[in-house]
Amino acid sequence: MPRLWRSRRRRRPKTDRIDVQKIVTALMRWKAGDRFACRMIRIPAAEAEDARNLNREMRTIKNERTAHSNRIKSLLVTQGITDMMIESTFPSRLERLHTADGRPLGQQLRERLLREFERLALATEQIRQLQMQQAQMIRRAAKEIEKSPSERRSPRAAVIAEHLTTLAGIGPVTAWTLSTEVFSWRDIANRRQLAALAGLTPTPHASGDEEKEQGISKSGRGELRVLMIEIAWSWLIHQSGSELTKWYERRFNDGTKRNRKIGIVALARKLLVALGKYVRDGEIPAGAKLKSELKFTYQQALKLPPTSSADVAA
Repeated sequence: MPRLWRSRRRRRPKTDRIDVQKIVTALMRWKAGDRFACRMIRIPAAEAEDARNLNREMRTIKNERTAHSNRIKSLLVTQGITDMMIESTFPSRLERLHTADGRPLGQQLRERLLREFERLALATEQIRQLQMQQAQMIRRAAKEIEKSPSERRSPRAAVIAEHLTTLAGIGPVTAWTLSTEVFSWRDIANRRQLAALAGLTPTPHASGDEEKEQGISKSGRGELRVLMIEIAWSWLIHQSGSELTKWYERRFNDGTKRNRKIGIVALARKLLVALGKYVRDGEIPAGAKLKSELKFTYQQALKLPPTSSADVAA
């Protein structure tokens, strides 16, 4: 019986010469018109790559802040303290804490908790400064809208982020992330490429008489996929009159939690495509409202409560 599979552990030759030959062969096929031979990587410009650092640094510091907060709570739980709020008065209240059996906290433990709190406060302050920097860049881009492109000094990422914040339900943090990671430098040809970037494309399975859906691919940017699902939940609240919200309510709002979770992923994909059209062509999603229609100026919108859990974390 012929062998139809090959073990991946089997040793194979690998040298630079072999790698170069394969690369050249793929390039020759692509040059001859075979667009499936390889995929060309789109490299961002230096300005676009630099703009991404602001958002990525904020995400890193937020993870560090969460780690410090969880570590403080874990240390307190080991002493039987479960109802302690970590806020600005934490150092003064720490001196009065006692363990579950009435003993005062150990000296070394108190000092460790104070050092953890100092690192937590530093991370919180740095996040606040980064948010202020984002808001200033978006505000500056809003003031330069009426100027000609040659007179504008704001980066392209800030201009697109300002454009996204005009939609109700899209906050500054969300708009900046979408701008720097998706819309400001990527050359996206169609909606399939846009959905694939976030890993929101379907993965059907059809073989013989068997035919079923295996869910979304999850092969794209995980952070972007999570963010779009958060925006979709926020969209249902702040854009209740839009056609996307009505489509979701008709199809998935049958009272079961499972269908709502499935539907929110579908809504996230449709919403990402709609936002792409809004950025590229200025086409407002059907039935969606702008913040100006809600009688809020742009400056007032920046002071509103966060509109998604990504902004809540900020």
